[in-house]
Amino acid sequence: MNNDRNLLIYRRWAPFYDQVIGRWPGLNRARRRFLSIAGLRPGERALFVGVGTGLDLPLVPEDLEVVGVDLSPEMLERAKLMAKNRPSIRLLRMNAENLVFPEGSFDAVFLHLILSVVEHPRRALAEAVRVLRPGGRCLILDKFAPVHRRPSGIRRLLNRVVTRLGTDIERSWEPWAEGLPVVKEREEAALLGGSYRIICLRKREKKGK
Repeated sequence: MNNDRNLLIYRRWAPFYDQVIGRWPGLNRARRRFLSIAGLRPGERALFVGVGTGLDLPLVPEDLEVVGVDLSPEMLERAKLMAKNRPSIRLLRMNAENLVFPEGSFDAVFLHLILSVVEHPRRALAEAVRVLRPGGRCLILDKFAPVHRRPSGIRRLLNRVVTRLGTDIERSWEPWAEGLPVVKEREEAALLGGSYRIICLRKREKKGK
């Protein structure tokens, strides 16, 4: 994957992304489950990294402060329609691999179908953890290959096709979390026999807390 190429791919995707992805019932169920696991509470601050066209935003409670970031300006323009009349939602153009927020800025960070897209997923996950407060949670919903297992020939062949559409189905998330100050609280199958998974990571409290 390449971020410059992704800009071109998602510029082309933006006009009809919602009609394709937004109408997938299974993924919409997974989306609702993904958000419910976070256990968001009134007054918390939530960050959506790779907010895309904002399909998650209508499901977010209105008593939260929400920031959504994305690299694609065309996708963000679509997200603005989802955030209309929601003054508690801010949308910013930003690279997931270089978040400009101070450390510990958010109670929850959501990574929905972004780690399979970005050029450097380890860096993106590390940035998500950095901007979490101690005890905050990082929620991931994405498609992952089994860790430490060579992808099948069919999967490798299919990946040659889907990478042209802006995603990678040969990635495993576990190596990216190694060395980060997080513990895995939950992991469950979400869709397509577990190819899509939901993971909840919690940032460790600082020593002495």
